[in-house]
Amino acid sequence: VDFVIEQNNRPVPVEVKSGAKGKLRSLDQYIRELQPANAYVLSQRNVERLDPITFLPLYLAGKL
Repeated sequence: VDFVIEQNNRPVPVEVKSGAKGKLRSLDQYIRELQPANAYVLSQRNVERLDPITFLPLYLAGKL
């Protein structure tokens, strides 16, 4: 997990990846232990939702 932001008074993990593929070990562990309603991955992938993770392209980082 690279960042934690606040949404609706709750912490939301954000992972940043330089490529389209990569392992999400720390994010997976965070989700297992703390069960957040949302989590984000910023990468070169297109927008995609795999509950509870939302994948966003890097250029949308400012919209979080």
